[in-house]
Amino acid sequence: LDAGKESGAEAQQEAEPRHRFHLKGRVGGSLYLDGGLLRGSALDNGLRAAIRRARLYTSGEIGYWFTTEYKFEFSLERKRIFLNDFYFRWRPDRWVDTVKIGYFDPPMSLQALGSSSARGLMESAAPVAAFAPGFRAGLQAAGIVADPSLTWALDFASLGQEQTVGNASTDPLRFVGRL
Repeated sequence: LDAGKESGAEAQQEAEPRHRFHLKGRVGGSLYLDGGLLRGSALDNGLRAAIRRARLYTSGEIGYWFTTEYKFEFSLERKRIFLNDFYFRWRPDRWVDTVKIGYFDPPMSLQALGSSSARGLMESAAPVAAFAPGFRAGLQAAGIVADPSLTWALDFASLGQEQTVGNASTDPLRFVGRL
């Protein structure tokens, strides 16, 4: 007679916690250099190089009851330090696919959101740089609809930092929607 005591695999499964702490991520960086070998009567001959941009980032996820994705990216450009990308993102079960809060690019275009390492040149194209908004602190919700096939994003953001390129307006708030 078993008085309410479970045995075997059922007891072992019940003894294990239902939620487990997990942490996974990556650390990386990039270094952009300008350099050249100069020759000529008006120039100082020789090899010259300069660091144009240095970036350090970490991204991944951490969780216990629910998973939180994160990213932190710092950059050194023209002897100034920038916080390029910093956010926490969640994937709730209802209404939206992702909710993101932090300091990031608004959802304007695929080219503006593309990684600088995916470009042939270090700078964005002039039209993209002229109209793409800069990084701003904000809250963003995004989703995907299967029928009809489309994606959407809504972004509510505050004032950002000074940008080296792009539209860095001084408006205190910005609302961006993309469909």
